[in-house]
Amino acid sequence: MKSGAAYLIKILVAGESAVGKTTLIQRYLSNKFLVGTKSTIGIDFFTKKISGTDEIIPELNENEFLHIQLWDASGEEKFREVLPLYSAGTQGVLLCFDSTRPETLQKLYEWDEVLNSLIPDPIPKILIQTKCDLDSRIEQELINDFIRERKLNEANFFLTSSKNGTNVQKTFNEIAKTIFIQLHEI
Repeated sequence: MKSGAAYLIKILVAGESAVGKTTLIQRYLSNKFLVGTKSTIGIDFFTKKISGTDEIIPELNENEFLHIQLWDASGEEKFREVLPLYSAGTQGVLLCFDSTRPETLQKLYEWDEVLNSLIPDPIPKILIQTKCDLDSRIEQELINDFIRERKLNEANFFLTSSKNGTNVQKTFNEIAKTIFIQLHEI
C-alpha cells in the first residue's frame, strides 16, 4: 500500500489538578482505566496515530494518516508560567472539570481566559465533565451558564468517565474531526 499524506494536530487538555485529565487521555490511548496516576508536573505529551482505514474521521482518505498530539497541562497554578511555551500551535482545547467538585467548573473561567490570551481564535473547544460515573454535585444550570458565557457550542459538551469509558473515544474523535475539517477549509 502506498503511503499517503500525514497530518498533525495539537490538542491541549486543560483544567484543574485531579479532575481526571491524564486518566481521560490514557483511556483514549489504551482503552484502559489507570488507577493511581500521579499529578502532572508542568506538561505531559502523548501521541496517537489514526489511519483513514480506521474510519474514525470519514474525511480522512484511506491512504492518509492523522497524528494527534495531546498536551496534558498541569492543573496546578504554579505550572501555568510554562503554558505559553507549550500552547503555541494548539488547534483545539479540551476544558475539563470534575463532576464531584463544583469549584473545578468555576476555575475553568480562569483557564479559558488564560488560554484565550495565548491561543488565537477561532479554535474548537470542547467542555468535558469528567467522572460522570459518580454522583454529580454540579447543577446543570451552572454548566449551561458556562457554555453560554464562554460562547461554546452546546453540542461540544460531553459527560465522560475514564473508569467505564463513557464518551471518551467520542469526545477525542469529535475534536480531531473538527480540527481536521478546519485544516481542509484553510
